[in-house]
Amino acid sequence: ATGTASPVEPARFVLGPGVTVSGTLVAPRDAPADESDPVRFAGLVVQARPDGALAGEAPPFAARADLTGAFVLEGLAPGTYRIEVRVSGYEHVVRRAIPAPVRDVRLVMRALASIRGRVTDLAGAPAPSAEVRLAGSGVWPARAYPVQPDGSFAIEDIPGGVYELRAHDGSRVAEPIAPLVLRPGASRDVQLFVGPGLALRGSVVDAASGRALEGAEVLAAEDALSTDVRAQRTDTNGAFTFTGLLRRPHQLSARARG
Repeated sequence: ATGTASPVEPARFVLGPGVTVSGTLVAPRDAPADESDPVRFAGLVVQARPDGALAGEAPPFAARADLTGAFVLEGLAPGTYRIEVRVSGYEHVVRRAIPAPVRDVRLVMRALASIRGRVTDLAGAPAPSAEVRLAGSGVWPARAYPVQPDGSFAIEDIPGGVYELRAHDGSRVAEPIAPLVLRPGASRDVQLFVGPGLALRGSVVDAASGRALEGAEVLAAEDALSTDVRAQRTDTNGAFTFTGLLRRPHQLSARARG
């Protein structure tokens, strides 16, 4: 075969002066002395991506913090950037619209907290079939966690904040622990005791005809700023039953198609 090769134009890259973003990884102001040492942050990776619609597609600029927690991101084009640190054991840190060049950016590194505990009945026997639920300022909506055969449970990687901790075991229920205040990096030990809960029964009917409404969604929540909202659908007789409720006022609401 014969042919004529087409010349390939060489690629040209025009380089302009780059700028830097520098700063420091720091502990919260109220952190204990043993958690404020900047050596804890040595080696953590700080990333920068240009702000904008295509920011997630651009490869990041990256730098590691030194023994003082300081970092320098070099070779950036002038503009605004999203700076972030994502590392196990700490809350995800994001700062947006950071102008480049800039100095003395402070990124506060808040350690994640944990809860360890045990669920038992009122006599102290383990409740392995129980479910623990946590909700609050850093966890929403509520998340459920299993209990081990000995009744123990562990919840890791919780942002510092104010929470409510509950436990249910079928028709049994524990008095919630609230407010449960978790300082960043703290580890709390708790115990929940499940005992007999109350039942709430009722029905949903058509307002005009009184006909039972099957499949209506019913919500039950404690008559306060509760994190524990139950939901179920009515049966063929329009009936519903909630079990494992605490002895306190509840609010009901129902919704049906049409």
